[in-house]
Amino acid sequence: MASNNVLKNIQRLISITNTGLAFSKDPFDQERYQDIRAILQDFVREATDLNPQELSDLFRPTDHYELP
Repeated sequence: MASNNVLKNIQRLISITNTGLAFSKDPFDQERYQDIRAILQDFVREATDLNPQELSDLFRPTDHYELP
């Protein structure tokens, strides 16, 4: 299992990508945030023992400014 520091940094990055996806209007930026989000999902899947539903809940899109 990953250290707490790594998981906190992943959580911060998830928040940044969620905010970027919620507010970015540029399709290229949207694509970049989606790519980063997919990479983060892989990291979390490998670093934790979350089941698929928990992983899906963690990466649920938001429509507001998100804080970690």
